[in-house]
Amino acid sequence: MGNNAKKGLPAFIGIAAVWMGTHFGPGVASGTQIISYYVKFGIPGIIAAVFAMCLLGAALYCSMEASRIYKTYEYQSWAENIWDFKATRSWIVWLFDLSFLITIMTALGGSLSAVGKLVNQFWGINYWVGVIVVIIACMLLCAYGADLVRKASSYMMFFVVGILLIIVILLVVKGDGDLSAAIAQQSTNASITPNFGKALWKAVIYAAFQATVVANIASVSDTLTCRSESKKAAITGIIANAALLVILGLVLLSYT
Repeated sequence: MGNNAKKGLPAFIGIAAVWMGTHFGPGVASGTQIISYYVKFGIPGIIAAVFAMCLLGAALYCSMEASRIYKTYEYQSWAENIWDFKATRSWIVWLFDLSFLITIMTALGGSLSAVGKLVNQFWGINYWVGVIVVIIACMLLCAYGADLVRKASSYMMFFVVGILLIIVILLVVKGDGDLSAAIAQQSTNASITPNFGKALWKAVIYAAFQATVVANIASVSDTLTCRSESKKAAITGIIANAALLVILGLVLLSYT
């Protein structure tokens, strides 16, 4: 494990990348969720996005620590140690399975649809060819285990963030958005409701449904060796996710 750590990225970055890769699915990357949960509340909503990531980071930290301390890297043993229940209450594990399946089906479905449409529009490749390529890539990642998922997520995270930042820079330089005017007029803008209380409640809801990954993150926590690494993974994830949400949120706000 020590040799692998020296050759690749630190374990906490890999775990933070898995979180980020799970978070920035089609809903966030397309802006749909950011507008619905944050931009519609103006600047209070942008601040609430940071609060949501802090809540989610705290939940993931607890999950990682539970996995590290009890050496539980799958649902059954992880849930048994968290809730200290016997087989008679194994329905809690079923709930995590159900939430995971729903999350995967919706997120993967959106990703498959987006990729299929993109390859069709830009290269004229059949929609279903793009879908099949993504399915095969996912199957290969799963087949070769958590270590490959961590490594792939780490490098894909840098790629995705880089692409998003390039888009943001192009919009700032070439676009016709006006952030200062949008902020100044948010109280009179019909599409904006600058209510901090409502924004915080939306942030809690957002963190709650995103928290379905707490059990999933356990599967890639096997490389954590101490509490400080869990803290680093949580803090890195909070900073990276919150920063990107704020940047994307401000860009989208500038177009209101």
